Amino acid sequence: MQRRPWPLVFLALLQIFGPVGSIAISAYVNKVGFMEMAHAIWKYSRFFDLMEFYALPILQGTFIFLAKRFGYYIVIALAVFSTYLNFMEWKIASDVISIPILVAVSSTNLALIAYLLLPNVRAVFMNPRLRWWETPPRYNVTIKGQASKADGHPYPCTIIDLSTGGSGIQTEASIFESNESILMTFEHDARTILMRAIVVYGRGDGTGHRYGLEWQRGSEEDENRMMALLDELEAKRTPIVRPPPKWKEDLVAWWTRAKKSPSAWVPEVPKKK
Repeated sequence: MQRRPWPLVFLALLQIFGPVGSIAISAYVNKVGFMEMAHAIWKYSRFFDLMEFYALPILQGTFIFLAKRFGYYIVIALAVFSTYLNFMEWKIASDVISIPILVAVSSTNLALIAYLLLPNVRAVFMNPRLRWWETPPRYNVTIKGQASKADGHPYPCTIIDLSTGGSGIQTEASIFESNESILMTFEHDARTILMRAIVVYGRGDGTGHRYGLEWQRGSEEDENRMMALLDELEAKRTPIVRPPPKWKEDLVAWWTRAKKSPSAWVPEVPKKK
């Protein structure tokens, strides 16, 4: 996923602006102005009730937007807590709050929980590899270098992409194993840069073999040289690997699908091979 899924963005906004919608509906039902109803809620509600009304949905919306593992559990816990509060309020004032109203209010929380439990939705929160929008850009480059195994034997390679977190390299043959520790050596501005890395994956590409590397901690001098190189690539607007689509075009494309198919309201997750 190169961009944050639009269904989650809309769900987050729906939660964040939920209090505004509730005030508008209450104002319409009671035939008063929006600001008058908002003032009444603020003036006559207890502090705890105000926190539930305003802070809880804002927190839920924020955690939905961030789409992190810990936020997933917090959103569900807050939805359950809100449902519990609604039930307790109904028990205290059942002569004023009817069962249909209780069901209507609680159904929003239950619907939120049910949506979050969908496998594709849950996967976005649980699997950081799906959240490509969080990863730093990988710049397309062609830099000659050497990759050395633990025994010190160097193998010529070509660096094909660079980022703050790692690199992609190409060799003529299959040389390294996954999780193997290697030392990368290459030149920049007539200076040698040495970076230790872990091989994350390797695969044949028809003309040689490609490896994905994850940088390990190195010397401060080499890390500073690497960051200077990345800053230079950014300044030159070097093309990146898998550039994300422009947000306006992506939004229009998603909205076109969403109007035709309910499945578009669930994030699309790549199928396991």
